[in-house]
Amino acid sequence: MKAHVGIDGNEAADEAAKQAATCRKAPTYNLFPPSYPKLINRKKAREEHEKLYREATIGSMTRYWFENLDQIEKYRQASDHTATHETTQFFSNHGQHRAYLHRFKLTQGEDCPCGAPAQTIPHLFDECPMYAIERNLHFGPCDQAGFKPRELKSYLHLPDLVKSFNNFVTSIAGTLKTYNTGLL
Repeated sequence: MKAHVGIDGNEAADEAAKQAATCRKAPTYNLFPPSYPKLINRKKAREEHEKLYREATIGSMTRYWFENLDQIEKYRQASDHTATHETTQFFSNHGQHRAYLHRFKLTQGEDCPCGAPAQTIPHLFDECPMYAIERNLHFGPCDQAGFKPRELKSYLHLPDLVKSFNNFVTSIAGTLKTYNTGLL
C-alpha cells in the first residue's frame, strides 16, 4: 500500500507523532533515573518468584529447610556460594535414601538397615543410629550455641554452624550409596 494510507493503526501513530512534535512539554520519562524501572521490575519478578516458590505443589522438602528465597540466599552466602551434590540431594529429597529409591522400584522396600520402617531424610538427620557420631558432631555445636540443629533457617547467619550442617549432610549422602548398593 502506498505509504500505508488508510490503515487505522498507522493513522493513529501518525497523529500521535505530530502531537509529540509540536508539544513544548518536557518528556516525563526524565523524572526518574533509568535504574528505577529496573529496580521495580526486579522487585516484581522477585515477588512473583517468591509466590511461585511458596505455592508450588512440589519441593516440599526444600521448603521445609528454607521457608523463603531469602533463606536460600543466606545459606548460599554462609556456604561461600557453593552447593554440593550431596547438599542438593538432601534439600531436594532426591538421592540414595531408600524411600526415594523405592519410589522408582530400585529397592524392594523403603526400610532402613537400622530397622526403621522408612529411610527418609528426616530419619537420617534426626535418629538413624548409623549416623550417631556425625550427628553429635553437628548437634553438639548447635546445642552450645542455643539452636535446634534441624532449624537451619535459625542459624543461617552463623557460617560455622552452616559448615557443620553441610559436613553432616555430606557424610550422610556420601555413605548412603554404599549402604544401599548391597540392598538393591
